[in-house]
Amino acid sequence: LFHRDSFSFAMVQSGNHLLQLITVGTTLFFIWFVSILTARRYQFLHAHGGSDSEVKQRNLRHFSNHTNKKNQTILRQPNIFNSCGPKRLVALTFDDGPTADLPLILPTLQQLHVPATFYMSPGHALNGLQITDAKYRQRCLQIRHALADGHSIQSHGWVHNHLPRLEPTVLREDLMKTKRWLMNCAGPFRHRLHLNQLRPPFGDLDFHVVALAHRFQYILALWNLDTHDWNNSATESVMSTIQQRWNEVPQGGTAAAKDRSVVLLLHEWASKPHTLEKVVHHFRSENYSFVTMDQCLEECMNANDCHDTTASFPNYPAGWATKTLPPNTA
Repeated sequence: LFHRDSFSFAMVQSGNHLLQLITVGTTLFFIWFVSILTARRYQFLHAHGGSDSEVKQRNLRHFSNHTNKKNQTILRQPNIFNSCGPKRLVALTFDDGPTADLPLILPTLQQLHVPATFYMSPGHALNGLQITDAKYRQRCLQIRHALADGHSIQSHGWVHNHLPRLEPTVLREDLMKTKRWLMNCAGPFRHRLHLNQLRPPFGDLDFHVVALAHRFQYILALWNLDTHDWNNSATESVMSTIQQRWNEVPQGGTAAAKDRSVVLLLHEWASKPHTLEKVVHHFRSENYSFVTMDQCLEECMNANDCHDTTASFPNYPAGWATKTLPPNTA
């Protein structure tokens, strides 16, 4: 009996010691864990600066900015835009590619550290080239090169048609064919291809084009400064046109082009490296920053100022900037 009671007493004592060890171990682990968190928090504050309240405010600003941008995308996304808003921003845009001139344009933009947006019209640019042709494959590689360099690639339709003249089924196929071609050519850089814009050839559009583009989740991307390089691609002519429009105050207006953002219309086949250097130097001398049309759209939405109404476009009614998308028109 004595031995049995002693054994029971020893077991109880061992259990108590084990419980104490577990309690001490848990306490020490908790202290270690809290010290690690405190050290990492100190490192964060030391690296980023600021007190507890400043960090909370910074996080709140980040959340608010994210929420605001999301709401603006839903509530204020325009059907059409041709301005980056009131800031001194300029978007270089090139139509009608991918052409044989693109390999000259891309290195020039890279040397100048300037992003650009290319509105591609593959059927028009390829001009009958077959998929087995070496030149066809080269044009695809140009798309990848442009995406790798950080430029934006967008749609200009397949064969450069006047879009309002097309039957709805033909127009739908035109836009779908362009989208498929660009996605296939993007290859490993497809993650950089954000097809959210359509530039109608000749700026020719009507409400039905806008409605169908809306179904493709496209915004119509126009311009507010036409260089007329399609008429005369000489450097002197292009710069003269920019300067003239630059200092022009539209009828009934109070501000010249130099007092607002610029969406510049250029064409791949008409753009020469020397001309691009002159254009970039001009805008940099006026303290303008260069953006892609994706950035341009974000800027104009944030400012709720996406329309430069001094520009006009064929077949589109007066007051186009204030028109809303009519329901069920496509």
